[in-house]
Amino acid sequence: MPTPGNILCLPHNPAAFSEMLEIVAALMQSGRYHPIFIFDGSGYDAAMQVCEQQGITYCITRKPSASNRSQPGDAGATKRPQRRSNASRIFSWVKKTFLVQLVLAWFQYALVWRRARRLLNTLNPQALLLIGDRHIGLETALVELANRRGIPSLIIPFALSDRDSAAVYRLAMPDWRRTYGMERWLNRMVVRLHPEWGFTQNGETLLWQPPAAVLAAAFWRMMPANPWVLGGGAGWVMAVESHHSKDNFILQGMSDEKITIAGKPRYDRAAKIWQQRVEARQHLCAEWGIDPEKKLLVCAVPQLGEHDLLPWDQHWAETEFLFSVFSDLLPHTNVVLSLHPKSNFAEYAPRAERYGLVIAHQSYDQLIPISDVFVAAYSSTVTLAIAAHIPVIVVDFHNFDYDFFNDVKGIIIVRQREKFVSTLQHILKDQAFYQQLVDGQARAAQFWARFDGKATQRILDLIGDLVTRGEEIRKLPPRERRTQLPPWSR
Repeated sequence: MPTPGNILCLPHNPAAFSEMLEIVAALMQSGRYHPIFIFDGSGYDAAMQVCEQQGITYCITRKPSASNRSQPGDAGATKRPQRRSNASRIFSWVKKTFLVQLVLAWFQYALVWRRARRLLNTLNPQALLLIGDRHIGLETALVELANRRGIPSLIIPFALSDRDSAAVYRLAMPDWRRTYGMERWLNRMVVRLHPEWGFTQNGETLLWQPPAAVLAAAFWRMMPANPWVLGGGAGWVMAVESHHSKDNFILQGMSDEKITIAGKPRYDRAAKIWQQRVEARQHLCAEWGIDPEKKLLVCAVPQLGEHDLLPWDQHWAETEFLFSVFSDLLPHTNVVLSLHPKSNFAEYAPRAERYGLVIAHQSYDQLIPISDVFVAAYSSTVTLAIAAHIPVIVVDFHNFDYDFFNDVKGIIIVRQREKFVSTLQHILKDQAFYQQLVDGQARAAQFWARFDGKATQRILDLIGDLVTRGEEIRKLPPRERRTQLPPWSR
């Protein structure tokens, strides 16, 4: 029996790790492949524990570095200002100059390139499994080096993504005008030389990353051709969850030929639960100690603080508002909270307990199929609610105004706090209105998701095809290999 071939799985962040687990388990079960998770950076402690429990191989490419990012416990904390020496001030100023930043970025990416090359030399993979091909760093370095060797790469995005949301994220940064905007002549010059690295949102042109970063990445061939699109790099194929996802990426400039509709592997388990939702609901409600006959509201607690979209004090204020509204629904309606992998359970648990709310330890794909109403921010989890015909309220109190769900008749977007309670009551108490929303989700489901429980198998078949294609290309002389790659990967 041949030795299983290595498949390198680069999740990029802990949330993506959870999404990749279904595929990795199926790869191991097939016996044909040996998946290896590549953890690059910090935040993967829980992921490593899961790997050890399930016997999954993983590799840490560099030691996690301490983050300067604010943590939930820092909200409102007062720090005594420290006096800085003249030498410290001069060093800080020098670090901000373009030439120094360029040199630092060049050496940083040189080390990344070296790590990527070592991974390929040591593990000799048959394919790469990614969530994108545009994240400058190990992801784009692996894709470029793999392409040179004829090693295929498959992108399986798990989050909603478009250029507008990426721009909104940058516009929320405190110093965005100098970092990403056109305030500095360097930024303007780079956009003139490479218009594809810029994007205009609400009249403001933004650069994907600061000038030093994109220029150094371009030198090392780690800069994606179209960084504002999730699949805008040099990966071979992208497997999306639905016709909506495919149309969305094509609208952003991706080639139709690069995209295939496979469904979302994480939803395979959800599809089975949905088919047996009565029994599944009774089982989980018994575990939580709540009545399964009462209506069940599931809330994917927004992560505006975790994603740096709000300061932590404002994030907690928004969270407390939602919790207080949910508390008022008790005991006539059951409410269960679902936390994002980035969220710290210890920070949320006392607040939920104060309002008498349950935080589920089960993942969202187990909760949404048994619910009656789903509440979330703009989240990819909403697509599962569409697939399962569950009415949704999307809370957008800060007017991010993404247009993901504007045309879905089973989703209500609430942008004013004072309308949130009345909207909830309307859905929960007006059965005719509730059924209208259910019907709206059912009509949208065919366009938004493949919910047949076979997505994982389609992904395995696709990986098999790519591995075979890669083996054929690697038989060619090195100079001919690149010509046989997809046009966007050459």
